[in-house]
Amino acid sequence: FLYVAQGIGGLAIYDVSDLSSPQLVSSFAFSTDANSVRIEGDYAYVAAASAGLRILDISDPAFPQEVSSYTLAANAYDVDVANGRAYVTDQDYKAMDIYDVSNPLVPQLLGTYMAPDFVFGVRVSGNYAYIAANLAGLLVVNVANPASPVLVGSFSSPVVPPMAPALTANDVFI
Repeated sequence: FLYVAQGIGGLAIYDVSDLSSPQLVSSFAFSTDANSVRIEGDYAYVAAASAGLRILDISDPAFPQEVSSYTLAANAYDVDVANGRAYVTDQDYKAMDIYDVSNPLVPQLLGTYMAPDFVFGVRVSGNYAYIAANLAGLLVVNVANPASPVLVGSFSSPVVPPMAPALTANDVFI
């Protein structure tokens, strides 16, 4: 299945078993834009702008069900999920929130990293979150202690601010 955050169109779920003819299986509307989605097991974690972090049970893709949510200070822009935690960038508030989602039915805020500029994309690998932070560039934040995330490095591009980092085993792309 393919899960697509479609902005004002919410979350769309497609059957792509036949790549030449993807079929819309279902969709789920939010009161605002669906900016980003990450799948972990039977759950879709959606960064849904002013509606915050939305968690859907997608065990039956034809009938996604919202099981929990968490409202942010402003607008959820991006989400990544790793090791039972959800990392959500709050674009207008210049923050990345860290949630315990080991029980997706009851997300718990563990900590917040306040960035020096507006934040966009986030990707997590091991104990590090890589955050695209507008003119501040790419921020590398140690999240080993989610209650107290710490900036450990950064890179600022002289040409254009990063929007969405991508990770491989040994590289970061912005």
